[in-house]
Amino acid sequence: MTKMSKRQCEISAEAYATHLLARCGYDVFVQYGANQPKYDLVAVKNDTDGKPIRTLFVSVKGGQTGGWMLATKKSGLTYHESIQAWKQKQSTGIIFMLIEFKDVPVGSLPRAYIAKPDKIAKHLCSQFGRRGWGALVEDSQREHPHSQHHDKIPCSWKFTQERIDKI
Repeated sequence: MTKMSKRQCEISAEAYATHLLARCGYDVFVQYGANQPKYDLVAVKNDTDGKPIRTLFVSVKGGQTGGWMLATKKSGLTYHESIQAWKQKQSTGIIFMLIEFKDVPVGSLPRAYIAKPDKIAKHLCSQFGRRGWGALVEDSQREHPHSQHHDKIPCSWKFTQERIDKI
């Protein structure tokens, strides 16, 4: 499979996230350009009269390696402290859409997940035998005499119409 550049992956992830939100009845506003502050998309769901009933601010993360680097470990801090610092920087009310292209052939749909920063931070802290890890891992198992763990994104994070309407 052809690997995309980082920018191509970002564009593909945002386009697919936009597609999913539109399919679920949301009007989607896209911020294009490098490093937009706080969020990438605004999704609005209207009632039958066209009045907004729900607005979502969405940060989209695309990946091709089976994970997404979110909370880089800061010098002098533990992973748990770095993860908490990442969580504190997130805007109130933001949701993350995680789009994964690893092992997805061209013409097939990538995997998509949604979660809020507090749930992501809790999961990041639980990875690697509760030592914590700054990268959110889709599904990883390591068996080594001194380190055994199996980290996997919760199934409940999978993108569905019901989940996006309730998150």
